[in-house]
Amino acid sequence: MGSTAGEPPDRSHPPHHFSHLVDCAVGVGGYFYKDDKDVNLVKITVKIFGPKYFGLDTYDVITTVLEVRDGTTVAEVMDTLDRIYPGLKNKLLRNGVIIPMHDIWINGRSIDFLQGLATVLKEGDVVQIIPPFGG
Repeated sequence: MGSTAGEPPDRSHPPHHFSHLVDCAVGVGGYFYKDDKDVNLVKITVKIFGPKYFGLDTYDVITTVLEVRDGTTVAEVMDTLDRIYPGLKNKLLRNGVIIPMHDIWINGRSIDFLQGLATVLKEGDVVQIIPPFGG
């Protein structure tokens, strides 16, 4: 994950253990490592409901805790999730808009009633990815 002595780490790609984001976080401008100075990180929780619908290998809700740069938006988290779970974003968004019958919630509230994909996340927020459903 490193760089040679005296060189800054490569932030264009995540480390190989990216799925847990133990040593890095994401934000505007690339990946940030916990030892970077001047980077304020916050923890958010992401829950993906109906993951099989999104092409993932489980029926159980996926819960992931991410450390992201303070000021990170929902759109940036979607980009991160698409790198972790390739294809997820295309099942949820089309041309930067949520596909009808799908939704993204922040703390139980649809982002349609917030600032949409530009909604800024804060410490402790829960992002919920909701597939279409009926009943």
